[in-house]
Amino acid sequence: VIGRCTDQRGESVVRTFVWTQLLSGSGYCLGKTGVAQGRQQFIAPNFLRSLALCAHKGFAVSCQIVIDKRCGNSEAAAALVEVAVDIVADFIAVVLFVPQHFATPGQQLRPDEGPNYTFPPLIGTSAYNNNITGFSLLKHVQISYTGSLDAEFKGATPAIQFRYADVLLNYAEALAELNGAANANEIISALHPLRDRVGMPDVDFDREYNTDPEYPFAGLDKYVQAVRRERRVEKACEGRRLEDILRWAAADELIIGKWHKGALFVGSNLKDAFPTLVFDQPERNTIYLTGTPGDAMRYINPVNPAGYEGGWQFNPQRDYLLPLQDRMISLTGGLWEQNPGW
Repeated sequence: VIGRCTDQRGESVVRTFVWTQLLSGSGYCLGKTGVAQGRQQFIAPNFLRSLALCAHKGFAVSCQIVIDKRCGNSEAAAALVEVAVDIVADFIAVVLFVPQHFATPGQQLRPDEGPNYTFPPLIGTSAYNNNITGFSLLKHVQISYTGSLDAEFKGATPAIQFRYADVLLNYAEALAELNGAANANEIISALHPLRDRVGMPDVDFDREYNTDPEYPFAGLDKYVQAVRRERRVEKACEGRRLEDILRWAAADELIIGKWHKGALFVGSNLKDAFPTLVFDQPERNTIYLTGTPGDAMRYINPVNPAGYEGGWQFNPQRDYLLPLQDRMISLTGGLWEQNPGW
């Protein structure tokens, strides 16, 4: 699979990546020599990350599947095509998904404030418009009116509290938890409108089942895993993720010991674009990063990590339930008891 990064017009090739696959009984296809010769070779995850980084930097990306007919193993070649198509399709889905949620270089963000979006405002004029993640959110932002996006009493997109997607996702999750195998067709039907809206095929539980041990829900059955992933994708950037984690009792997998992770800073052009930002100093830092000095790639940490060097804190014996107000306990004459640990 040959991935190319070009300028936005597709004319000048900036970088080329190749992912090669070893076919059993037929040696290297996609070229141990030939198309792969002289180019950096990656296993699939690094290959996709490299292309994603190019896309993040504003380059156009494309993928091409090439089969060396000299392999002579039609079954193995067919298997390779199937694997390559799946991986590249998933990558394209991710690349297409991100611009729906975040502004990318050259994209319209503030239509009446000069040039299009170039860099996130990591140095804002106030706390109101200071970007702390490196991603400028587009989801639910209205950009088709005349007037400042940051001003009051102009056009505004109403805040959505509950939408039809929530109904479908809740229904699909209930079906999966009750009996996913028996309710498989009904789950597919429930999620169909969400996927059809963006041109995605219906859920395929077998193809989409993720058994990678690094995936937090690798141990779940394929039906529950599918609806949880669907919820994460559909509800991204809507501020509802914690509710899901609490309902699933999944803090061990998704909170404890984890870190915030914003945009790539060291290793991207953000570092050069904001040379006055201070980091890795004993005090007065203006930005915080993952990793340690000298790492080739470091991401923005949106908050000061002091006090939780081992990652996010969460007490599973207490924090799945919120505390009751003492006033409410008093009003019931002690009939209500405080939640455990509070």
